[in-house]
Amino acid sequence: MPPLLLSVALFGFGATVTILANWLALRPWRRSAGEHWTERARLLWPARVGVVWNVLAAAALGTALTELVLRESAPPWYFRLLAGVGGGPAGSYFFDR
Repeated sequence: MPPLLLSVALFGFGATVTILANWLALRPWRRSAGEHWTERARLLWPARVGVVWNVLAAAALGTALTELVLRESAPPWYFRLLAGVGGGPAGSYFFDR
């Protein structure tokens, strides 16, 4: 697989994993529509912390998967890690808005 195509795929993988993880983490917060603001803030806190960790976890997962699948033809690990880290903030865009 060409390195540029792999980088784009890892970027998309990182963004998709981050979007799905954020969507799952925000479910309790969305259900608390009529609650007091302190209760809503308490439910939002784990999702906010999860956003930070999702960026790193998605990048590490994408890098590890490509190492397992494309051992000889994959570009160096730091290129793959940078592509995955780039996808994390892209996936967090919807969380921030």
